[in-house]
Amino acid sequence: KPISLSDYKGKVVFIDFWATWCPPCRLSIPYVEKLYEQYKDNEDFVVLGINLEESKEDITKFMKKQKMNYPILLSDKKVISNYKITSIPRFFLIDRNGEIYNKYVGFAPGVEQLWQKDIEKFLDYKNRGYYNLTDKEKQEWDSGLKGCLNYRDLKRIESCMKIISDMLELNLNTRKDSLPEFPT
Repeated sequence: KPISLSDYKGKVVFIDFWATWCPPCRLSIPYVEKLYEQYKDNEDFVVLGINLEESKEDITKFMKKQKMNYPILLSDKKVISNYKITSIPRFFLIDRNGEIYNKYVGFAPGVEQLWQKDIEKFLDYKNRGYYNLTDKEKQEWDSGLKGCLNYRDLKRIESCMKIISDMLELNLNTRKDSLPEFPT
């Protein structure tokens, strides 16, 4: 069954491009598996492996031997072209809006700590920044901001200003180029 990245809109997606014949790919598999096991019950996060043009039979045998439990998809030339895959392993972290947040080329032990740090940015609601909120969370944020504009109590206004300041700071630390538009 064909799968599209849009099937995962609203989720953070970690993609692993790999092949059975690739030594660094084989080295990375236990780390990707560990990531999958850590987050498999988190409905906001998905790990996908994309194998480069090998037979389903060969992949299945390899997965059993390596005890791989994360979902593996078969690539085609369009996917390889769209992601500009010129070497493997190559990993991508996709944000909730389907945009590439980061790509990681190659593998060496220790890089999984960078994966973890980047993933946690997206999964921690309070530290994601406006751009990485789900549509429902954005509605809640916008509604709360509108409420802030109507406060006459100085403490409540200060509290709202702190929240706005924190959100702006988070957005400045994301990889997007512009700030969110707040409702007037």
